Amino acid sequence: MFETYYGFTQTPFTRAVAPAALFGCEQHQELLARLRYLVQSRGFGLVTGEVGSGKSTAVRALAATLDAARSPVLYISQSGLTPRNLYRDLGLQLGLSPGFYTADTRRAVTQAIWDAHAGHDRRPLIVIDEAHLLSPAMLEEIRFLTNFGMDSASPMALCLVGQPELRARLRLRAFEAISQRVTLRFHLGGLPEAETKAYIGHHLKVAGVAHPSSLTRPSALSTSSPRVSPAGSTTWPRPAYLPGSSSKRPSSMRSPQERLSGSSRTIWVPDMAGAGDGEGEALGGLLTAFRRSRYLSRGRPKSVSNDTS
Repeated sequence: MFETYYGFTQTPFTRAVAPAALFGCEQHQELLARLRYLVQSRGFGLVTGEVGSGKSTAVRALAATLDAARSPVLYISQSGLTPRNLYRDLGLQLGLSPGFYTADTRRAVTQAIWDAHAGHDRRPLIVIDEAHLLSPAMLEEIRFLTNFGMDSASPMALCLVGQPELRARLRLRAFEAISQRVTLRFHLGGLPEAETKAYIGHHLKVAGVAHPSSLTRPSALSTSSPRVSPAGSTTWPRPAYLPGSSSKRPSSMRSPQERLSGSSRTIWVPDMAGAGDGEGEALGGLLTAFRRSRYLSRGRPKSVSNDTS
């Protein structure tokens, strides 16, 4: 594969990065600290962010730091989630046999959570990902799920994770009862320029490539999303790897969206002086894919000069 050609020991920017190898940006460190407090206080959290901002990654990093025996993470991510499916999935993760009726499964799940708290001081964390897709009825069911001891006790922590529209929905008067229960709110934004460079360099090191010290003028990288998809980040290196193709990257590239629309845009290529051929070319392609994903996600068709002088 092209990884060997460019000196990678593994494919960079994949989702299969071990929690210990994740890039610890300032926002994520702050979010992890708050989520740990959420678990300790058995609170109700709301985490939002744009697509690719690292919400699910933060949850995965948190789970790796928690004691699974005392604070198990019950993770739910399902489109079209219904109360029946919610309690069934929670029951299975708690080691229960779901009943035929939703009410029976709900009682079994809530009793198991309460017994774990009262008898063993366990603090389970329920995470509902993609919560912006929840129906109004499902949001109301979550409110009932947090109602223990006639709304006087909280034997668990619960966190809704979703895109920014979730915050807007919970501001509506219809969901005021749910919004008032939220004890932690956190929104993940884009990475600043310096952290974007550090993010790319960190993941290249994880992939086995030393980070070149000659990155110049990375203005196009400011306020970027932390995600570079595996397909996008590895699109450029492949043509040079294929037999019979040129090993030199062209100075302009077009994204799949641009190819479909017929538009084109010149993309700046950073100066890679001092870097090895494989390292420099690979990093240049990854930076290009990173910038493309940022422009497309922001809807900004803009030109960037490829002059590196």
